[in-house]
Amino acid sequence: MKPEKLREFERHLFKAKANNPGAWFMTGLSLKLAADGLPTTDIDEGSHLDILRYGSHAPVWRFLIARSIENLIKGIIIARLSNPIGERIDKSLRTHNLTKLNDLAGIECDDKSRVLLNRLRPFCEWIGDYPVPVSAIEYKIEDTQSNFAHAELQHLWNFFARELFAVGWITANDGAKLSLWDYAGDALRRQLGELPRNY
Repeated sequence: MKPEKLREFERHLFKAKANNPGAWFMTGLSLKLAADGLPTTDIDEGSHLDILRYGSHAPVWRFLIARSIENLIKGIIIARLSNPIGERIDKSLRTHNLTKLNDLAGIECDDKSRVLLNRLRPFCEWIGDYPVPVSAIEYKIEDTQSNFAHAELQHLWNFFARELFAVGWITANDGAKLSLWDYAGDALRRQLGELPRNY
């Protein structure tokens, strides 16, 4: 393939993925599955022997969940955009501030969820990804000590996944838009509350 044709194809592929809420969902789901694969002994109750031996997985787990939720919220924003993304993602979408993204998406969530989004912000921005933030002024010990119950973050993830499923789609190879509910498997639909447990 000629370089100019390859570049044209890459630009087309960028736009197709950037404007596809399903692509944002799939990235969010991949991050969540990676988080779910980590040992969780130190996430809820803290096994001190394992933490001393292997280090804590909790910051990385929270980072992956935070970035997963970020992708779900961005998928909702993409689904609601009146103007599709062109050659570059808009600056308003290049943030990791979950509360700002939630407001941009126009999602109404309860106070507890907003507090969780705000507490997840440093994990989305740096904790679990880097040992320190960009500057010393951003380093706050209380951010690194934030404790989250696995169940409350799972509930928050499910909430945003349901919101994305209500407005989003995945684009098939032929260009057809498929509902995310139709695309998702039974296990995921059951987790999100769409199917009864005994389906």
